[in-house]
Amino acid sequence: MASIFLSYAREDIAKAERIAKAIGDAGHSVWWDRELRAGQRFSSEIDRALKSADLVVVLWSSASIHSTWVQDEAAVGRDSNRLLPVLIDPVEPPLGFRQYHAVDLSRMRGARAARALSAAVEARLRGEPPPAQSAARPSLFGRFRWQWAAVGAAIILAAAVSLWLLQSRGGVTKHTVVVAANGGDMPRSQELARNITLDLGRYKTGVLGLLSVVAATDRKALNAEYRVDVGLSGGGNNWTADLSLRSHRDAGLLWASSIAREDANLVDIRQQATAALVHVLDCAGEAQSGKVKLNREALSLYLDGCAQLSDYDVSDPGEELLAIFRQLTRKAPNFAQGWAWLALLEAQSYPSVQPREWNALSRSAREHLRRAKQLGPGLPITAAAEAYLPENFLSGDKGLAIIERALANFPESTLLHASRGDFLTRVGRVSEGVKEAKAAAELDPLSPARVDNYASALAYSGRTRQAFDVLEQAEKIWPDSTVLNGARYRLDLRYGDPRNALVLLEQRGAGDARPVPLDDAWRLLLQARIAPNHANIEKALAAFRSRGKNRSGDWGYIQALGTFGRVDEAFAAMQPDEAIDALSGSPDTFFRVHMRPVYSDPRFMGVAQRLGLLNYWKETGIWPDFCREPQLPYDCGEEAAKYD
Repeated sequence: MASIFLSYAREDIAKAERIAKAIGDAGHSVWWDRELRAGQRFSSEIDRALKSADLVVVLWSSASIHSTWVQDEAAVGRDSNRLLPVLIDPVEPPLGFRQYHAVDLSRMRGARAARALSAAVEARLRGEPPPAQSAARPSLFGRFRWQWAAVGAAIILAAAVSLWLLQSRGGVTKHTVVVAANGGDMPRSQELARNITLDLGRYKTGVLGLLSVVAATDRKALNAEYRVDVGLSGGGNNWTADLSLRSHRDAGLLWASSIAREDANLVDIRQQATAALVHVLDCAGEAQSGKVKLNREALSLYLDGCAQLSDYDVSDPGEELLAIFRQLTRKAPNFAQGWAWLALLEAQSYPSVQPREWNALSRSAREHLRRAKQLGPGLPITAAAEAYLPENFLSGDKGLAIIERALANFPESTLLHASRGDFLTRVGRVSEGVKEAKAAAELDPLSPARVDNYASALAYSGRTRQAFDVLEQAEKIWPDSTVLNGARYRLDLRYGDPRNALVLLEQRGAGDARPVPLDDAWRLLLQARIAPNHANIEKALAAFRSRGKNRSGDWGYIQALGTFGRVDEAFAAMQPDEAIDALSGSPDTFFRVHMRPVYSDPRFMGVAQRLGLLNYWKETGIWPDFCREPQLPYDCGEEAAKYD
C-alpha cells in the first residue's frame, strides 16, 4: 500500500472524491484536504502530507490550472520526481508542467477511468512512465522517458511551423540525416544515438519539412546527405556528449559541439543534445532549401551562427556572433539570410555600444538590410531588422507597426512574436508583452534565449514566482547557457536572492545587463537589499551618483532610486534633456515592477511626454497597464490632458 497525496481545486471536489475513492479501492492510502479546503488551510499539515507521500496526484482542470495552491503542490511532486498529472478537463497544464505525460480522464467515466488511473498509479510507483507511454524494452533512459512527451510535442510544433513557412516561400526538397554512434563508450553512445534519432524523428515531416532522420542501420542511411555522430563518455553523474554534423558523402565537418555536464543524469544530456541538434539541423534544412546553395565553408559558418542564435542576449549580441555573420556575408554574398541576420544583430547592438559608434553602426545596419531585401524580400528577419533600426526602435509606434504587418504574413514566426513583445513593453503594454514572450517560448521551447525573454517578462511584470519557476526549469536543461546565467543574475539582482546575486557579480564583473569594470555601485546595491537600512541605501546611491557625475541618464541610478522609493531624487535626475535622451533607448524599464514608485507619481506623465510615449497613448487610445492599477493615485487621462 502506498501513500498518495491528491491535489485539486475546490471547484473539483466532487470529481476529486470519486478519484480518491478509486485510488483507495485499489489498496492505497489517500490524503486529501477535504476538510481543510472547506475552511482554513493548515499549511504545516499539508507540507507534512506532501513530504511523506509516495506519489503526488494532481488533478488539472479549468479551475486548478489557475490555482496557485495546486501549482505549488504540483511543483513539490515535480521537483521530487513523484508527480502524476491527471487531466479531468480537456485543458493544457500550466507552464512548467507541460513536459510531463498526463493521464487523460477528461473523456473517461466509471470503471474505465478507474482502471486507467489505477494502472497509471501503479506504473509511477514502480518508477515507470504511465502505461500509454511505456517503452517496449528497458533503456538507460527508460525511467525518464515519460518526461519527453512535451519535448516531442514541441518538436512536432516547431516542425509544422517551419514547414508552413517554407511552403509559403516555395518548393520543398527532402533530405536525409543519419544519426550514428562514434567514439566514447560505444554501448552508451549507441543508446544515446538511438534515443536522439527517436527524438529528432518526432519531426513527422522532417526538419523544416526537409530532413528525414534515420538510424545508421536504416537502408536509407546509404543515401543520406548529412550524418550526425554521437559519442558519450564518462560515468556516474559526470557525462560528456560529443556531437558533430558532417556531409555524409565526403565526411566533411560542418558543425561540432561538446556537452559536458557534472551532477547530471543521462536524460539531461539527451535533452540538451537534442535541443542543440534541432536548431542546427533546422538551419541546415533552411540553407539547402533556398535558391542559393551554400558551399561547405559558408554552411559551416551559418550553422555556427545558428547554434549561437538560440543562446544570445538580444540587447548585446556580442562581437563573436557579429563576426560570424560578417564573415558569412563575405563567403556567400547572395545568401539573403546572412545579410538579414547581420542587419538585425547590428541594430540590436545599438543600445550596448558607445554613442560615438552609433552613426557608423546605423549606416552599416541600413546597408546590410538593403542587401537582404534585394536578395530575399519578405523574410521575417528583414522585418525584425527594419523594426530595430534606431529611427523605428526609438519611436513609440513605428517599430511595432512594422512587426505587426510582418506577423500578418508570418503568424507563427518565433522571432516576430518575441520582437512584438519587446515593442509592446516599450509602450507600457506589459501584459500583452508577456503573452507574446510566452508565445515565442512555446513556438521555440528549445531556445534558452526565448525562455530567458519569457522569464524576464514575467519578473518585470510582477509575476516573480512564476518567472523563477520558468528559469529554474530551463537551467536544468541548459546549465551552462550564457543568456540564462545572465537572466539568473538580473532576476536575483532585482527580485530574488541578493546573496546569490553577489556571488554571480564576483564571477561576472559588476553591472546590471552587462559587466561594468571597476564599478562598486551594484555590490553596494545588493548589500542594501540584504540589509535595507538608511546607511546602506545611502552608500549604494552615493556610488551611483559618483559614477554618474560626468553623464546624465544613468539607468542603473534611476532604477536604484525606484527600488528604494527615492521618487523626488529620481525626477530630479531625469530633469536634464540629455538624461531623457539617454533613457529613451529603454523606456520599457519604466514599467517594471521595481519602478512602481516612479510611475505612480503624476509627474511621470511629464516624463512620458518627453519620451514621446504620451502622444502614442493619446493617439491610439491604448493606455499603459499601470493606468489600470487600482492603487494608482491619479487618473492617467486627466493627468495627460494637462500636457495638451
